[in-house]
Amino acid sequence: MNTISLSDELFESLHQFKESVGKLETTLGRYINAVDIVGEVEMSRLFSLRLTQSSNNEGFDAYDAEGKRVQIKASRGKTDNYRMSKLTGKNGELLFDYLLFVRYESAYSFRIASIYKADKKDLQFYLDHINSDEQCRKRKNGKKYRDIALSQFIRSARWICNEQYKFVENPKYNPYLIAK
Repeated sequence: MNTISLSDELFESLHQFKESVGKLETTLGRYINAVDIVGEVEMSRLFSLRLTQSSNNEGFDAYDAEGKRVQIKASRGKTDNYRMSKLTGKNGELLFDYLLFVRYESAYSFRIASIYKADKKDLQFYLDHINSDEQCRKRKNGKKYRDIALSQFIRSARWICNEQYKFVENPKYNPYLIAK
């Protein structure tokens, strides 16, 4: 799998892009969906990840220094209505080793508000519960989910980033609240 070199020049271009998007959004009064690529590049740079080159790479976006597969998700604003879509492959399996989620401060900002990290096993615990036969029977369509609500993800994420960009225990971590 080819990866992208995150040079200082590329990161400066990203910074200029973020400023331009912010100005356009303010002027137009419309949201421009640029958060995914900004989040992927910023998290890759911040945590020394090797971003994959293919935009069609199913299941993960980067590799860490140990060769672990990293899925990166991003959202702007403080709403918990956001859903992380298509976390699983077509057969329901998680194709990454851990997930990083960056939340930017507001709908028109790329200032980082928080960064969470969830291991595959913690997310699998949640997905196994919501996709159990019992839970599927309760749904009108009976289908299994491939996504996760942000509020549930935050409880499934064992780690949160501190001001020094080091991961520490997430005080909201409680995967046993998933049924609520």
